[in-house]
Amino acid sequence: MEAGKSQASQILTNLGFRVEDIPLRDGRSADLKISDDESIYHMEVKEKFESPELAADRTGRLNRGELFEQADLLAYDNRISGVLRDAQKQLDDTPKDPSAFQLIWFHADGIDADLKFRQAFATFYGMVSLIAMH
Repeated sequence: MEAGKSQASQILTNLGFRVEDIPLRDGRSADLKISDDESIYHMEVKEKFESPELAADRTGRLNRGELFEQADLLAYDNRISGVLRDAQKQLDDTPKDPSAFQLIWFHADGIDADLKFRQAFATFYGMVSLIAMH
């Protein structure tokens, strides 16, 4: 099981939800069916990991005592937009009751996980801080 899917299942189970894998059918579908006494939710889990090449470059430079500089925008990101659009398509293609809620769980991992979270937020909601507060 992918790290994000496993983490989502564990957190939601600990919160009292019933969590089941959605069986794979022809085509693609959402990952998880989540329910409580009142509602059903379908969740697609998407993961974004740090580039192995970038991690290797950073580690190599730091091990040689060099500086490693990286600058990324905290703004809309085309790659993350593609990931989110793909998640929405998988949710739409999953057979479900019309009252089921659809959720996307975006799991970022690596040294730039917070950056990826902020880029996903900016991409999905179009909201960007103009002045960094921390």
